[in-house]
Amino acid sequence: MSVSMSAYGSALRVTVEFAGGIDAHVKPECLQMVDGAKLARIELPRRLDDSRAPTMRSLIAHVAQHCFASGAELFSTDDELRPGILAIINDADWEITEDGVDKYDYVLQDQDAIVFVSTLHGG
Repeated sequence: MSVSMSAYGSALRVTVEFAGGIDAHVKPECLQMVDGAKLARIELPRRLDDSRAPTMRSLIAHVAQHCFASGAELFSTDDELRPGILAIINDADWEITEDGVDKYDYVLQDQDAIVFVSTLHGG
């Protein structure tokens, strides 16, 4: 199942994987099991209401609003990830960005693969 904000044909498509326990809070209908990974196929409009392209900030807000059954507050606050949630974009740690570029302003590309991993564990 894809979680969509847009009409077919004008969508930017990204794949989001949830791991490290945060996946337990995602709505089952949002997830697909692919080779043992829990994935959500997300469709966003190519242009947001303010005419800007979707960014990691807008993806995080969308995922928190549309994919979480409970525990969204463990994932994000508004449009930023909580401490302890690691984001990987196309197999690269998003903390490694160009100098002076806010990681939340990364402009999503069609077919990006995003992984959100919770690094927090109880004990």
